[in-house]
Amino acid sequence: MLSAYGRDVRWMPKNGDKFLVVSPDCLQLFATDAESGRPTVIAQHQIGPFLRCFDIHPIFEYLVACGYASGRVVLTSPCRDASEPATLAGREFSRSHSRQCQGLAWNPQQQYWLAGGFEKYNRTDYAVLIYDVWSRPASVMTAATVDAAWPDRHGLHKLSWVEGTTTGPQSVAARPLYELAQNETAYSLAWFTQQHRTLVAGLSHRYVRLFDLRDTSKYQQSLTTKSVYGLSVDPFNEHRFCCYVENTLEVYDLRLRNNNKPVFSVNTPNSAPIVKAQWDPVRHNVLTCLTKDSTIIQQYHLIQPANAAAENAEYTHMDRHVGVSFNAKKSHVQGRRTVASFEWHPFVENRLVAVSTFDDPDHLVVDTTVCEHVSVDWSPTGGLAASLGHNMMAFTDPKWPASEVDLSVVMHRRATNNYGQVAGANAFTSCVTLLEKDDAADDSLKWLWRWMERLSNLSRNDDWHYECRFPGVCSMMRARLSQNGTRLEHKQLPDQGLPSTRVYIAMERDRILRACGWGSLTGDRAEIDVVIDKLIEKGTSHPRAAAIALFCLRLKKAIEILTKASDADDEKHTHLRLVAMSLAGYQGTAAMWPELCAKLLPTLTDPYLRAMFVFLSCRKDADTQFEPLLQMSGLALQDRIAFASVHLADHPLIEFLDHTAAAVVQDGDLCGLLLTGIKPTEDCIRLLQNYVDRTGDVQTAALVLIHGGCMAPGSTAPAMLTVAEHPLTPSSTPALRNTSRSASSARLAEEGTGDATPGLNMVEAYLSLLNSWRMWHQRAVLESLVQGRTWTPGAQSADSTSSATTPTHHRIPSQVFLACTFCGKNVIIGRKVARPGQVGPDRARTNACCSCRKPLPRCALCRRHMGTHLPPESDSSSAKGDHFASWFTWCQSCRHGGHVLHLRQWFQTSTECPVTGCGCRCQMLDYKESSL
Repeated sequence: MLSAYGRDVRWMPKNGDKFLVVSPDCLQLFATDAESGRPTVIAQHQIGPFLRCFDIHPIFEYLVACGYASGRVVLTSPCRDASEPATLAGREFSRSHSRQCQGLAWNPQQQYWLAGGFEKYNRTDYAVLIYDVWSRPASVMTAATVDAAWPDRHGLHKLSWVEGTTTGPQSVAARPLYELAQNETAYSLAWFTQQHRTLVAGLSHRYVRLFDLRDTSKYQQSLTTKSVYGLSVDPFNEHRFCCYVENTLEVYDLRLRNNNKPVFSVNTPNSAPIVKAQWDPVRHNVLTCLTKDSTIIQQYHLIQPANAAAENAEYTHMDRHVGVSFNAKKSHVQGRRTVASFEWHPFVENRLVAVSTFDDPDHLVVDTTVCEHVSVDWSPTGGLAASLGHNMMAFTDPKWPASEVDLSVVMHRRATNNYGQVAGANAFTSCVTLLEKDDAADDSLKWLWRWMERLSNLSRNDDWHYECRFPGVCSMMRARLSQNGTRLEHKQLPDQGLPSTRVYIAMERDRILRACGWGSLTGDRAEIDVVIDKLIEKGTSHPRAAAIALFCLRLKKAIEILTKASDADDEKHTHLRLVAMSLAGYQGTAAMWPELCAKLLPTLTDPYLRAMFVFLSCRKDADTQFEPLLQMSGLALQDRIAFASVHLADHPLIEFLDHTAAAVVQDGDLCGLLLTGIKPTEDCIRLLQNYVDRTGDVQTAALVLIHGGCMAPGSTAPAMLTVAEHPLTPSSTPALRNTSRSASSARLAEEGTGDATPGLNMVEAYLSLLNSWRMWHQRAVLESLVQGRTWTPGAQSADSTSSATTPTHHRIPSQVFLACTFCGKNVIIGRKVARPGQVGPDRARTNACCSCRKPLPRCALCRRHMGTHLPPESDSSSAKGDHFASWFTWCQSCRHGGHVLHLRQWFQTSTECPVTGCGCRCQMLDYKESSL
């Protein structure tokens, strides 16, 4: 409908530099000059008075449908085009009585359909009429033109109508194809792009109703609202449309049951009445409106909530003012700056054409580009980044080069490769294998999953009595001290050259060594030999292998390793030969040995070679003499912890572990989980939070919490805190106050009275990230892992099938159900309720609704009701053992469906719906959806 000023503007659908300005008595076609950028008139066409609405054909862009106050609908053109059917211009559609035409809309796919909205004349009239512009009375068609009068799948054929004795186009009182909304008045209407047989119309200041042309006996959906003007369907989300009334702009979502409530509503500034509202055809979630007597255009960037389909979902928005200047030199003239209408370019971003209320041709229209807001932000490393549309400029400090790898791309690639998605005994092995091939994975990330794999094996093969599945070294030592303490043992080594050395051996210390990847020192120490041999096989870990052998008091083994590795003639292996010769001359703690170490250490670059000399020079009675070695940052954290568990007594060891744990938690080092363990405690959660703050890798943090059993509170162990008991629980966390939370958040809410933990926030952030990537399968797998990762002390494994690992929480109720066509209730309710005296399973009839007992839908091919037993077909090998084949499915467009097996067989030879008379190409729609 024309704006309140009787003037509107539209871009040509195909030609990006031409637009049409419509006035009450004239059509003007403008073209923007490529050099000057100024629009000029290239064609003009006079039309009759009292024009009320118009619409441009989506294929033949010079064909314009005009609706008048008398009810006439006229097809006209501002100029002729070779691709346009010549005789369409001038055709008229009229009724026997006069009714004002309020709106027109061409169907975007069935291009020969034109919908019109009209005022109410009497109780028998219809408000919405749909015409076929190619239909003509048989009296004016010849046999030569009948065969060509049906359009092909690409659009409209060029037809040549024979007018009989007349020489020009005439007004034809053609009967409409469809008549909708009886005894109503239509104020606006719009087609859906993909569901091209679906129409939405604003009626009688009270309703917005959805009509499906496959069933015109009634409307499909109705909303009670006064916002019946300016209906516009979101081009990127057909579940949403906008409309307005007076100064209120609203957006509705058809997926909501309580759809009388808009998901977005805003009042214009100063309560000015709205003239026009439009979705941006290029950018997502951008809605624009114009108010009366305004010199600016109001733009709203809708921010869609994570649970957009929930009943209580509410959109937020950011608004901005788009100023339009028709002539900068004469901007002081108020009338020239008032905007009458506007239109966004159909495929060029931020390009806008606006028409003014002034009649001067020099100041009538403006073709301009709206500049985006420039977003500026500092990077954590001190660089500056600025974004403008799709472009970004980065200014980095040379000391901090920009990362060439985008972490979001890395996380997306890992999620696609099922990172952390495998359940059972192979969960950690799959992660280790995946990260070994990932160039973006650092050593700490690879070590983390190897450590979790190692502890998972220990928990199955050892007497594991801890409060969590992945206990830290600190809790393991304290658990031992609370029982019997550790045993001090003097041991004479078989190797010659080292005197009697004091080491500390206990069951808990052996477990610490295994957790660090060393192996036990008890028995014949075969585990240590296996670890050393694996390091030698790598070819690049000879210094570390020799250092571990020396720390385990095997001097001869260390010398042998260095001697064999020094055969290569390069500089690094020359150092190995020199170190081997020096170790061979070791004779206890003579005075000359520290002097030799002091001279040799500055020449060594490998931290493990340096640590070997520090160890031999510090071997005295006092434990504190090993402090220089324990503080060497070049050594891996697990090696320093393993060394301390062998050579330090209980209390010095506890002090060292506590001090080191505080440092790694502050740094957010994943290797620090060896000390803190994986459990919902302050140290573990803070370490992961610092890691996420430092790297942004929320994916790994969430997977660690899920696989570590931290998302299953309520255990009897003291460390498994409920939500209210968590030390880092914030006073108010609004991130999880939505009703449609995930299963993990719902379970935590049942256990405590407080809000979500920081660990839960990290998991929810990653699950939301998977939703934004449309990785529904990966999201569902993680939810199932959350359900099955309850850890109980004394259980052998969280992956086993014993009852000790079975989650004790209530099952989350279903949030999606199949509704009955007649009563709208869940068709499955009551089906599993046992009757008195019933022994076997319920064999009652399952092909009817349990509430109203009306029959369920039929299969379009076998005509059996949904729920009827589907007998196996002996000649179909694909049906054997395929339980999914008997399931019921349906098309989301035409709502026809049937058994999966039957539909598979049908669509192997056909692309159209099996229901007679339905032309829906269900299979092609699925293909189009999957290719997006």
